[in-house]
Amino acid sequence: MPIPTYRCLVTGSSGHIGQHLVKKLRELGHEVYCYERYVSSRYGIFSPQDKVLYGEITDYYAVRQAVEECQPDVVCHLAALGTQDLYAYKHPHENLLVNALGTINVAEAVRDVIRPEYFKLFLHASSSEVYGNHKYPQEYPLKETTLLKANSAYSVGKIAAEQYINYLIDTYNFPATILRPFNSYGFYPARTLIDHTISQMLANISPIKLGNPNPIRDWLFITDHVNAYVKCIENIDKAKGQT
Repeated sequence: MPIPTYRCLVTGSSGHIGQHLVKKLRELGHEVYCYERYVSSRYGIFSPQDKVLYGEITDYYAVRQAVEECQPDVVCHLAALGTQDLYAYKHPHENLLVNALGTINVAEAVRDVIRPEYFKLFLHASSSEVYGNHKYPQEYPLKETTLLKANSAYSVGKIAAEQYINYLIDTYNFPATILRPFNSYGFYPARTLIDHTISQMLANISPIKLGNPNPIRDWLFITDHVNAYVKCIENIDKAKGQT
């Protein structure tokens, strides 16, 4: 039985994960719309097959206009202010505005514009950061039911966004799935510890610079990360309502 194809709106489509997800969705035959904050240097990174809509995720009316134009069956909400550097820690207001209110804007725009019987799935990219710091090894492995413990403005915003999505699921039967991916690596030489370390080895740099070697983390290869979203889209009835 062939897997159905959908009209997909991807927010954060110029990010590391977003670019690979857009490419994968296109390869599978889905019609892809990209919602992006306007930055001139991003012109040319998308395929001519992709329809790019520009606007701020924090501007509800811009988001709503994009949803009206796209009329998506599926939304993959990846747009976020990341937590990779000090900027996120020094700008907590912006962090919460983008990660919490931005998510609310996208979800509510879908509810306001798309009739419920036509909308299939809202995929929300949360983060493993919602778990905060747990005692190792007593509280590991982490599970979907593990207590959420915010330890940064980023994780506060992600938890708030999750809570709002769950409220929509419980109150309006909103078809949404929450994913909590761990750090991803692959195809981005300077982005992550793994990529950066391998790049140093290939360049015969000595000694290898690791940064802080003490933190313990799970790592997720980017292809597996993207395939998690794809699996949800291919198994909507099983995925919706789940974390």
